Amino acid sequence: MKKFISAILVLMLVFTSLFVISTSAAEADDIVHSLLPAANDVNGKVTTNNCDITYNDDGSVTFTVTGAGASVNVVYAEGATVWAGDAFNAKEGAYFVVDYGSADGATLGQSTQAHYTRKDKDAAGTVADLWLTSMEGSDYAQYQKAKGDGYVIWDIGTYISSSDSKVFEDGMHRFTSLELYVDGSVGSSVTVYRFYVGTADAVEGIGTVRPEAKVPDVSEDENSAPATEVEIPEGAINLGKVPLNTGITTGSTTIVTDPSIIHNYNVKWTACALLRPTETEGEYEVVATKWLDGDDSFLFEEAEEGDVVLSVHGDDDADGSKANREALAALPAGSIVTAVGYDFAKITAADDAVVFFVPATVEDEVSETPDESSEVSSDESAPEADDKSEDASVPATDGSETPSDDEGGNTGLIIGIVAGVVAVAVIVVVVIVVSKKKK
Repeated sequence: MKKFISAILVLMLVFTSLFVISTSAAEADDIVHSLLPAANDVNGKVTTNNCDITYNDDGSVTFTVTGAGASVNVVYAEGATVWAGDAFNAKEGAYFVVDYGSADGATLGQSTQAHYTRKDKDAAGTVADLWLTSMEGSDYAQYQKAKGDGYVIWDIGTYISSSDSKVFEDGMHRFTSLELYVDGSVGSSVTVYRFYVGTADAVEGIGTVRPEAKVPDVSEDENSAPATEVEIPEGAINLGKVPLNTGITTGSTTIVTDPSIIHNYNVKWTACALLRPTETEGEYEVVATKWLDGDDSFLFEEAEEGDVVLSVHGDDDADGSKANREALAALPAGSIVTAVGYDFAKITAADDAVVFFVPATVEDEVSETPDESSEVSSDESAPEADDKSEDASVPATDGSETPSDDEGGNTGLIIGIVAGVVAVAVIVVVVIVVSKKKK
């Protein structure tokens, strides 16, 4: 009898092992194309800027900031040359999966964007842009299948198929390139575990693996020392702690530590001020201001080494942001912006860092202050996956089927239920046999 029970237990262990293997392998089967860079350009031609890449044994990739504007560009297809990038079928269901974490506060930049082929762009010989801020933000929340700290599953298939103008007749689309940005201080890093387009709307274990947090050493504590206490003048525009080198979203602010890379941070609907350090620590002179009315093609030609750019977005839905943007745009050259608690060379900011300036008087306002006719809606201001003028919330009704929320990720669950039923049946048989022998 003991041998019989032992044999049953062995069979159950084997079956359970097969179940675990089958569910863990299921994700690999669901991946159509990983967009992460790989060693020796085997997954696309890789170009880095102020960023080091480490290819980890578990398939994840770690990006480390070495300077301002840390970024990685990967080209999957270029002309007749295709390094990688299998086409995905939007009509049959396609999901963009992102999963990343950091031990020291670095993060994927919200301006990260993947470019892909689409019918309405194809006619003009261009491609579409899928922004990380669009996937993680609220503007396209109806396409989020899962969302949490550092991860998102975004229903790109339904988004494309929601309009006949977007989807190719055969449903086949391809990612062509990636612009990946890393926000963080010099030396900080972020590890990306998943960054792919696949066929499943659920991923086991997403968001659960994270690097172990680093314990700050003494030098790091010194770098993060509290900002010198400073009195903010009455009537000043207080922007609080402005983040460094981060993508602009609705009503947000950023300081770009290198004026030559301001285009990386979606500043096209902001007021920008070129700031130059003065002899007084924490005070910066305004060299020039620019209101970007949807056009970020300009450069601050006056920029010198050590200059930074303050960028302020304004929106009716974000309290005070519109007034802040207009006040910055109206600052005449020679005005002072105070930024206390920052080390722009190391790209660090103290917890109590603060940025403020005294707005110009009515008599001093410059003629470039934007008027109401140039205002844009919040839909136009935020980084977009694409044109928001279309009703992207209504799925297409062209006869193709869109997977329901219950499909495309439940195979493992079904197998688990079957395994449980089989196990219970085996135990019942064992109990009956033992009972009969006792009689």
